[in-house]
Amino acid sequence: SIYFTNPQKSVEIITELLKNEDWEILKSYYYLDNCSQAVVDSMLSGDYFIRKNKPEVAHPGGFWKYKHPFPPAFNYASHEEIGNNIIRVNLRIEIDQGNGNIQQGRTSYFLIKLKNGYQIKPMQF
Repeated sequence: SIYFTNPQKSVEIITELLKNEDWEILKSYYYLDNCSQAVVDSMLSGDYFIRKNKPEVAHPGGFWKYKHPFPPAFNYASHEEIGNNIIRVNLRIEIDQGNGNIQQGRTSYFLIKLKNGYQIKPMQF
């Protein structure tokens, strides 16, 4: 297991791991207690993180490709503790569409605060 020192740093590290498709290291940042072997296997193969097939309706920025924890084009916005040592990390992106039109996007993921630092809380299937 590997831990983040703080929620903001987790965004930077996850972004690099997603870009590099380093699934094994990314998996090590996940809190895997009570996770099935199938989830762990899907993390190692990359299937947990990446979609292989483009949906019929998809954002042209390619955000559809990333299932978990977030598309790497997003940036840290804020974080908040929501209870039971669970932290919601909020992310945002701004896309300049020209002519002064800015499209904004938001997403979030969850961390769990542990004695040694923070780990990503996996989404349950």
